[in-house]
Order: sequence, then C-alpha cells, then structure tokens
Amino acid sequence: MSRGMLEGSTAIVTGGNTGIGRAIALAFAREGAKLVIASRHETHREGLMPTHLVIQSSGGEAIFVPTDVSKAADVEALFSTTLERFGRLDVLVNNAGIVALGSVGDTSLEDWNRVMAVDLAAVFLVSKLAVEQMLRQGTGGNIINIASEDGYVYPVPGAVAYSVAKAGVIFLTRQMALDYGGKDIRVNVVCPGATDTPMTRYDTVGNVEAIVKAAATMGRIGQPEEIAEAVLFLASERASYITGHNLNVDGGWACL
Repeated sequence: MSRGMLEGSTAIVTGGNTGIGRAIALAFAREGAKLVIASRHETHREGLMPTHLVIQSSGGEAIFVPTDVSKAADVEALFSTTLERFGRLDVLVNNAGIVALGSVGDTSLEDWNRVMAVDLAAVFLVSKLAVEQMLRQGTGGNIINIASEDGYVYPVPGAVAYSVAKAGVIFLTRQMALDYGGKDIRVNVVCPGATDTPMTRYDTVGNVEAIVKAAATMGRIGQPEEIAEAVLFLASERASYITGHNLNVDGGWACL
C-alpha cells in the first residue's frame, strides 16, 4: 500500500470547521496527516458534522481545539495541546478569516481592527509559534497562508479592511520565506478567487456566483476542494523547491 503524501505528519488548520479550512483538513487526513482543528466554534456553520469527527469516523487522527486566533492565550493553548497530543508540528495552514463590509469612509475603527486582528495579526502570531516549534525540532516544516485574489489582483469593492489584510498576508509570506528558507521552513500563500463557502454565501454583498460567471475565465465559482488540493501540493514533498510563492487558484480571474 502506498503512503499518503503527508503520512506521519502533524498539521494545524485554523478555521478548520467550515469552508476552505474544512476541505483542507479532510484532504490532509486523506493523505495520512494527524490534524488539529483550530476554530472558535466546534460546530459547523451549516450544521454538518464537525471536521474532527468526520476524520475520526474515517479512521484518521484529529482533535478540535477551541481557538480565537486573535488572542495570544488561545494560540499558546493551541500549541500546548498540539504538542501534548502529537509531540510535534510539521504543517501549519493559516486559514481563519473574517470579512467586514465598508469603504474607508464608512468602515468603523472597530471593524478595521477586528479584521486586521484575525486576518493579518493572527497569521503573524500563529506563524511565530509555529516557526519557533519547527526550529526546536530541527526538521523543518511548512506554512501555507490563505490570502485572496482580493489582496493581490482586484480589491473587493466595499471591503477595504479585508482586501488590505489579505495583501498584508501575501507580503508577510514572502518575508517569512526569505527569513527561514535557510532553516528548511517553506512558506507559501494560496490566493483563492471567489469560492463557494459559507463566508461567500452569507457575509459578502451581491450574487457572487453571477459576478464570477460574468467575469472569470472559467465562468464558474470555485469549490473548497479545489483550493484544498493546491494547499495539499504545497504542503507535500512534491513542492520541496517552492517557497515564497503566491499560488492563484481563481478560475483565471488574475488574467483579466
């Protein structure tokens, strides 16, 4: 029997109970990884079985750790629990994110700070602890950040905080790749286009699918599983010479 691409590794996926994060966790588990699902809520937003229970029911190893990634104490507890249970960390996926709607003129400072705390500062915070652990292990590791085409190609109209935070994630990725490439820690970023997730369906303005069909080269909205396959590739040894890379998974949106 062939080994999975992530056999024997331990991975943390933030925001892993829904949408893209859930799809990533399930793909990792399929390839043999042990999963730590970090999320504010154990339950799925649309009532599906929690991710860690899906993995366990399929014979995989997974735990859930309640985590608000914008709170240092929660992040420290996340790493303590991960190491207590699995003893190491090989892959981190910074996927947790929120969106607040508003242009500069009508975005409150509270909303700006809230989005920056979750979508950008938390990526720094969780990555900081991950890098420290990977360096202690001395075996390298992988960090994959989930940004967005909105921070790279086209800002979302009326979502200034989200777009700026995701742009920051892209540059933070490049900085970490530069700083830790010599330590065998690879850091990459995936930029999804519009994807069929609860956040897209409930938290954004307008009929996103209609917008994408009118604009994107492939004429359809993306699926979380399609993003997950790109993340899985970057986390695996098949991407062993790739770091600091921004991988667009957007149905051709960047071509426009």
